[in-house]
Amino acid sequence: MLVKLWLVHFKKAQVIIHQSFDSLTKDIPLECLPEDYGGSEQSIAELHAKIKKNLLENKALHEWEKTLILDEKKRPGGKFMNTDNYGADGTFKKLQLD
Repeated sequence: MLVKLWLVHFKKAQVIIHQSFDSLTKDIPLECLPEDYGGSEQSIAELHAKIKKNLLENKALHEWEKTLILDEKKRPGGKFMNTDNYGADGTFKKLQLD
């Protein structure tokens, strides 16, 4: 319940805290839950191992992504502080209706 206090107002509606397992299964079908919770999906340990394996297989990609940096000198209009056009300088034309 404390987590909801820190969430932005529009995000609060997206977070549902269930008081019982029965109320959880009303929103999430039992087939979608892991075996550990009576569902038919893989166990949490199996899912954890699968995700870990996937991350390790793609380690080179993650290391490459860390090297990507942004050159602020090339940004039109300086740093991204202009909230009028969200950094899309010169991409929109004015539309005039008769």
